[in-house]
Amino acid sequence: MGSFFGGQNVGKNDPEKWGFFNVFDFNLPSDEELKHLKAIIIPGSEASACDHAKVSWMTILAKFIVKIYTEYP
Repeated sequence: MGSFFGGQNVGKNDPEKWGFFNVFDFNLPSDEELKHLKAIIIPGSEASACDHAKVSWMTILAKFIVKIYTEYP
């Protein structure tokens, strides 16, 4: 299977695979999935860092980043 970027196949002979997790919908990789990841890309959003009290997913994302940093260096 080729890799996927934005839901599109970018190369059938490419061993790289992309997964997508939407923290906005509280969808994050499991501990088992984290063991096999080589990189995590966290894009920006329309929300500001000052919006953390109003945007519930920001707290979850912040905890997830700390978990990645401490448990999956």
